[in-house]
Amino acid sequence: MELKGKDTYRIVTSDVLSSSFLTSLISLYQPIMGHLSTILYLTLYSEGINQRNIENHNRLCDIMNINIMDLEVARKKLEEFHLLTTYYHSDNKFNYIYILHAPLSADSFFNNEILCSLLLKALNNRQFELTATKLLNDKVDLNGYDNISVKLANEQVQQKRIDELKINKVKIFANENEVSYKIKLKLIEELEKYNFELVDENYDLAIAIGGDGSFLRMVNNTNFNSNIYYVGINTGTLG
Repeated sequence: MELKGKDTYRIVTSDVLSSSFLTSLISLYQPIMGHLSTILYLTLYSEGINQRNIENHNRLCDIMNINIMDLEVARKKLEEFHLLTTYYHSDNKFNYIYILHAPLSADSFFNNEILCSLLLKALNNRQFELTATKLLNDKVDLNGYDNISVKLANEQVQQKRIDELKINKVKIFANENEVSYKIKLKLIEELEKYNFELVDENYDLAIAIGGDGSFLRMVNNTNFNSNIYYVGINTGTLG
């Protein structure tokens, strides 16, 4: 399907682009898919968060200062690396629907043999090792330290309850509707306030934002692990 400047689009940002995801995008994905695809991803993310009207691809070309053919090539690169899913409808008010996906975390990226081989090919051995060292060893070791930060009275009560549950790492499963996205943003803000770590694997708490289907997919994804706490936030439209 040949992309045209007049074709309209809608962007769905299904994940929050945290600092760790941004680091992964720039340091790991950019060397193997190129700077134009990286800039397109960031542009789609920015435009998607603030999209209010029907817009066409001429806007994206103007923002990025590229032509429509280069934009299409960059888009296909994002699709190849599973950072973007594209849907097309010739007779809808939105000809294209773009669903952005978060980049893999550094740990997950380096556990993927195909991506690692592509990164090694794009970089020399020294730069590859330097990138791995930077991204895999950038966590501060807090073993033996106590969090002595001053908290409000109600925060102290909440933190005590959290400590008693021994929950540190959280994974959020959210569907792609706008309500779920806004709730996810607020939830991440609250989780970071209480020092939770947002991760993709080895988590203590799994939170589903959506309907029954979202909750069931979350449980299925974790094989109903009895060591994980499950929470559902209903934003579904059925039932």
